[in-house]
Amino acid sequence: MIEKNQPIPVIAPKNSKFNLEWIKFYSRFFADLQLKTISTFLHEELKSIKGNVLDVGCGMSPWLTYMPSNVNYTGLDFENATKFNMTKNPNIIYYNGISFPFQNNQFDNILCVEVLEHIYDTKKFLREIYRTLDFNGNLFMTVPWSARLHHLPYDFYRFSPYALNLLLKQAGFTKIKIISRGNESTVITNKLFIFMWGLLKPSKKIHLLLNLPLICLLTPVLFLFLLISHLSLMLPPPDSIDPLGYSIKARKNKR
Repeated sequence: MIEKNQPIPVIAPKNSKFNLEWIKFYSRFFADLQLKTISTFLHEELKSIKGNVLDVGCGMSPWLTYMPSNVNYTGLDFENATKFNMTKNPNIIYYNGISFPFQNNQFDNILCVEVLEHIYDTKKFLREIYRTLDFNGNLFMTVPWSARLHHLPYDFYRFSPYALNLLLKQAGFTKIKIISRGNESTVITNKLFIFMWGLLKPSKKIHLLLNLPLICLLTPVLFLFLLISHLSLMLPPPDSIDPLGYSIKARKNKR
């Protein structure tokens, strides 16, 4: 299968000033509900984070903007990150995708955002996170559930909350909390958005003309569903059986 449209890397504004970078970053949350729900979870968890922080699969380090300025941040990514549409950054450590280049118990907090589905040896990866996390340290993780195939051919898994709980326990984690991101309304909207995107970017340009009537018909429907979805996200989160994904918090026990 050929991936026509790779995910667009998340790039945070360099400062908090209201400028074009700021507008591009935050306006994306309106259409990209996966990103919106990830951002909501991380903003709450990272605003008071402390100590040494490892961001595994950090990409362009967008979530550093949510952390206090006094954290000791380390970004880690796969050495072939360019295959994931990322630009190499001299401030990020790149590794072979097997063993983390860090000592045991080195980090107070570890962040892992939308990475686990791309890891073939999931158990070893989680053991590496556990090994490098300090005692009583915290893991903050997100994974997709209802999401299109992306970064092909490196999209291997979708994890149910039961699988996540089992894998984290096997790795040694405790106090595991798994939270649904989004709900059935956001999933429908996300699927409609992906369908519309396919209509707008067909394999042959001539097909765009044929798609125009359907695009005109569906555009107000998509906008309405986006509004409904954003309103639904303001309500207490339901116990959804088909969410966009999951947010996870877990801890490494004291020595």
